[in-house]
Amino acid sequence: MTLLVEQSNSRAWSDEQMEVLFAEGFPKFITADLAVKEYVGRVREYFPHFDVMLIDEYDTPVATGWGVPISWLGDVADLPSSFADVLRRAIEVHDSGVEANTFVICGAVVGPGRKGTGTATELRVHSKLDWTM
Repeated sequence: MTLLVEQSNSRAWSDEQMEVLFAEGFPKFITADLAVKEYVGRVREYFPHFDVMLIDEYDTPVATGWGVPISWLGDVADLPSSFADVLRRAIEVHDSGVEANTFVICGAVVGPGRKGTGTATELRVHSKLDWTM
């Protein structure tokens, strides 16, 4: 079965569709980092093309994921220190025009009914459709 790829903001999704997709919630590290609120709005504005939804043959969203490009020196000491730091660095790359060389997957959700079917692999591939390093 072929899944279609769309930007997550390409259309309005029903509350019911989102409740099914996100039925298992989010990991605590995502919801606990309060500094994320400072950056997430600009990240969504700057990088909507890295926020994708996979749609099945019934026009139902079955997975979603998003990520951001950052610049990284390749040294462990230069890794972002937190989720918020990843977002801050993506914004800095965007605003400064520095070339990004690393893509960070920030979040991914596979609907409960699609677990173990390879959907996460498809999502990983499609989350960076326009990404080039």
